[in-house]
Amino acid sequence: MSERSVEIAKQSISGSNKYDYFVVGIGAATFGYFAKDYEAVGEFGINENSLVVISLFLLAISVVSGLKKIERHNKFLEKNGKYLDLAEHLAGYSRNVIEGGVAINEESGEVLNPSDSALKAAALKRWLPSLKLELERSGNIIGWYSIFRDYSLFLAYCTLVFSKLLPFFYS
Repeated sequence: MSERSVEIAKQSISGSNKYDYFVVGIGAATFGYFAKDYEAVGEFGINENSLVVISLFLLAISVVSGLKKIERHNKFLEKNGKYLDLAEHLAGYSRNVIEGGVAINEESGEVLNPSDSALKAAALKRWLPSLKLELERSGNIIGWYSIFRDYSLFLAYCTLVFSKLLPFFYS
């Protein structure tokens, strides 16, 4: 991967993280603002009080989903780093098997000979696909958390707006 590609990937991850923190912060701040003065009055139905309760519930879902997304994304990045590291080791072991002779792992100082490298390469070839599948599943879960966060936040704001406009419809 070129230096430019690495820099763009870093900027993308940084921007995504900032967006996640911003959206969770907005949801939490809105929840705090409307929850601080909330008092249950009347029966549950189509009224301003009930709509505020629904929006608070949706805001809570948004905040929790956003926090879980951030947590899962951080774990995903850690696992992805391990996967990429192991894939590099596999390439080094495979190269040692093909080229033959004695090689030294520059990171660990490990002395590699072709027979040991073949064993390690075979083990990594069996293990890496399951790790990649785990990464794909984690990525899907992260995507679902994003969807829950974004749609529940959107619905919460729509419900809040409707709750504030409701008196105009009934007057």
